[in-house]
Order: sequence, then structure tokens, then C-alpha cells
Amino acid sequence: MNRTTPKHPSAHAEPPRAPSDNAPGSRPDPVAEEAAGTGQTRGALRKPGALPQPGSGPRGVRPYPKPPALPRLIALLCLKPAQWAEAARYPFRITLWPLLLAIVLAAALVGTGVAWRVMPIAHSFAAGYDAKFAPMLLANGKLTSKDTHGKPFPRLTIDGWPVVVDLTGKTAIETLGVDRAVLIDATQISVRGDSAVKRMPLAPVWELQVDSAGLTSFLDHYGPLVALTIGSAIAGASILRNVLWAATMILLLAPLVSLGAAQRLRIPRQVAYRIAAAVLVPLVLLDGLLELLDRTPTQLVGQEWALLIWTLGAAALAVWAGALAGMIFRKPASAARS
Repeated sequence: MNRTTPKHPSAHAEPPRAPSDNAPGSRPDPVAEEAAGTGQTRGALRKPGALPQPGSGPRGVRPYPKPPALPRLIALLCLKPAQWAEAARYPFRITLWPLLLAIVLAAALVGTGVAWRVMPIAHSFAAGYDAKFAPMLLANGKLTSKDTHGKPFPRLTIDGWPVVVDLTGKTAIETLGVDRAVLIDATQISVRGDSAVKRMPLAPVWELQVDSAGLTSFLDHYGPLVALTIGSAIAGASILRNVLWAATMILLLAPLVSLGAAQRLRIPRQVAYRIAAAVLVPLVLLDGLLELLDRTPTQLVGQEWALLIWTLGAAALAVWAGALAGMIFRKPASAARS
């Protein structure tokens, strides 16, 4: 008699399957549907408190819904607050690109605004130079003055930046007592932005008589180039400043995003980072627009209060975005079944 030893049921038995999506009382899987391109239950969650994860899905198929085109995505992030919460559906890079483009666009607005405002100031300064300041000569990379006629060297403010000329060498930019300033001495230009000081030699090829006639002639010939140079430098500094600010704020706002959704949804840290980055897009563009219009909070209430306003505003939007995520992704069971 040929006897066969019974095999253990766990060796080849088919594991128990989860209830089918079409089974009575079962809930649809929105992640699988979105990966397959149907998206019929977009926003409904498989489990209460869960979020769609961009890293999951069938191989060879995009594991997240197709995002809007970049220009449309930026517009939605600025005009539709619910889009901040929708950032949870996509990988971080999908939100990072709009943020980086917003930083570049804001820098262009800042540079354009400064270049636009600096030229009338420069022409007015040139026209009244002889009546207020000592004549100077810029030649071979050195700034000199043979006779001051009892007049001081220039000291003025251009677009919020103090500009001081001192050929005696007795003034250091650190002693001016301000965070941002420009100091011109006999051989170099020192620029202090926030805390760092950058020093550049005077142009060795220019020969310029620094008086009303010389400055007016120079601006007539090279005014657009000067405006472009100044605007580009300010735009570059704006990009660096906003990149550092955005990176810091993403880390600070992520816990507030989770706090905003705490009553309805548990948001993982990686998802909170995506939503926090989305919140910053309209703030960066608003800052650039206010700089272009020369109506910044810094001019109205000072630098310290302006920093507080931007920080509290970003914090409030982060909590709001978290609350929106809780409302969008935590659907009632009855709504998901219907």
C-alpha cells in the first residue's frame, strides 16, 4: 500500500486573502486605483489615519497620481489651499520643484524692483553731487581726492542700504552698527549682508571723475549695465537667502502640520515635509511681489517685527494645511463605501 505522508498545511496552502474590493462591505483601495490610473476614490483611505504613500504600487506603473504641469501646480499652490494637503500624494521632489522655481521668480522680482528704483536715485544723486560732496577721481583701481573743498565724502542710503565713502581708512564696516551696509574706501568695496562681509577691489580699468558732470555722463552711457549688475547681484543674494530660509522653515513647520491634523489623522514626518514645502510657495512669491512694489513689512514695522510676521504667518498656514489634510484624507467609512 502506497502511503503518502501528509504535508504540513502551511507549506503549500495558499495564504488567506484579504476581502476583495468588490466583496460586500469591503472598502476600495485608492492607492491601487490611482496607480492603475482610475482614481475613482481619490481622497478615500484604505485605513483610518493612513495616507497614500508614493513609494508603493505595482512595478512599472507610477505609484502616485499624475501631478499637474509645473505652471499650473504653482498657480494651484498659490490660489487653492487644499493643494497644500494634496502634496501628501506625491514624492517630495514634486513639491520641491515649484518651491525652487518660486524662489527664482521671487529673486527676479526683487532684482527687477531694486534695478528699477536705483536708477532714479542714481541720477538724482549725480545731479546734486557737487553741492553736497567732495570731488573724487577713480583711476587704476584707486579712489583719490586732491581737494575736498571742505565738503564731506558721500554718505547716503540706497534702497535701505547705507553707503559710506571714506578715503581716510579710519572707518570699518563692522563699526557702522547696521546689519547691511556698503563701505567704499580708497582701494576696495566692502559689502555686508546680514552677517557676512564681502570685499571686492575697485575696478582697475575705469577712469571716472566723481562729480556731477562725470557721474551724469557715466550713467547716460552705462546706466542700463549698472542697473543689470546691481539687480543681478541682489537677485543672487535673494536666492541664497530664500533657499536657507525655506530649508529652515520646512523643518520648523513640519511638526505644526502634524499638529493641525492631530485630531483626524496621523501624518508621518516625510509627508509633513511635503506639505510644509507646499505652504512656502505662495509666501516666497508674495515676498518677491512686495519687494517689487517696495511695500515690504520690513519698511513698515522694522526687520525684527517683519521676521516675526513672516514666521507666525507661515506657522498659521502650516496648521491650516494640516487641518485640510485631516479633512481630505480622513473620510468617513460611509462616504468611502458610497
